[in-house]
Amino acid sequence: MNYFVYPCEGEQEDSWASGERCESVVVHLTDPINDIGSVSELIASQLYTLELSPVADINVDGLVDYRAQRPRVHYLNGALEDIAIPALGLFHAKDIEGTSFLLLLGTEPDFCWQGLNSELMAVFAQLGVKRLYRAGSVAGALPHTRQPDMLIRTRNADPVAPALEADVWYPASFSDFLEYSLGQMGVATFSVTVRVPMYIAGHHYAAGAASALSMLAKTAGLSLPLGDLEASAAEESEQLAQLTEHNEQLAEIVAALEAEYDRAEGHPGLIQAPQHSLTVPSADEIGRAAESFLARVDASMVKRKEHADNEQAQLTERLKNMRAAWQHASSGHRSGAEAHTEAEPRTAGEPDAHGQEDGGPAPQRPRGRHAAD
Repeated sequence: MNYFVYPCEGEQEDSWASGERCESVVVHLTDPINDIGSVSELIASQLYTLELSPVADINVDGLVDYRAQRPRVHYLNGALEDIAIPALGLFHAKDIEGTSFLLLLGTEPDFCWQGLNSELMAVFAQLGVKRLYRAGSVAGALPHTRQPDMLIRTRNADPVAPALEADVWYPASFSDFLEYSLGQMGVATFSVTVRVPMYIAGHHYAAGAASALSMLAKTAGLSLPLGDLEASAAEESEQLAQLTEHNEQLAEIVAALEAEYDRAEGHPGLIQAPQHSLTVPSADEIGRAAESFLARVDASMVKRKEHADNEQAQLTERLKNMRAAWQHASSGHRSGAEAHTEAEPRTAGEPDAHGQEDGGPAPQRPRGRHAAD
């Protein structure tokens, strides 16, 4: 008996075994608190434009901590008119060319990972899944003026790129949990993690999202929508260029990162997304693609834009803190005695050389019943 994953209304539980088989599944779950550069959110906005047919209903009521991922309500002229609740769905999806694949799309669960993981693995087995693909992001020391690079992780498959030589433990996401579990069962897994310039980690990074989605599409053999992300990336590039021109702190940081990045001449284990082909499609191909896209897009869907003034204010404050941290780190190169004599005590809340503030690590998002402890 399943507790979280159910057949769609009117379907029997054995319908998965007798339904359409899909060897590939794209797993894309978003945690707004830990979404570096809003890369997952931006990719999700493109995946939702595809033709989607529900494969299973997933009950998120026991999976989501609503105090941590609160539903959003719409206030309009004195009344609450609508509510948006965190959702998670398993779909049959079709890419731009009509190729079918499975898509697990929605919010990352907070609770019952092992239970949900077991039920999803059972459904994937019945549907014939042999390959898993996913994309995410991480903050990195690179400038926005260079093409985004990324780490490609594989298991039970030929490597897409040379492996990053490292030995680390880090806090897992549910997507990591599912990727590991399927890999243990012999499923081929492919994971794309794009690096986001650390000074814009709290802002939208459309260039990174476009690169990650492009690499995911190439690896999975799918044709996925990139146009909106590429247009947003061009706008962001112009805004950052203007901000760099008028912000001395940002200009110094970007110049230092450019010099370091260019000296390294690439990082082992990191690759860049493929350049797009310049082949011009025929008029018929353009027409068919446009008709297919317009038929799928919800007319009521509106792009959410960040206010430019607010974005600049937040970025300026971040740069100020980073510059103070770098100056503090530079002072550490002096001799111990001299540094001890001359260094001024750090005030509460000021970043140290590692970007941490007094008082310990940054607070984590509250989870479950421990949130009140």
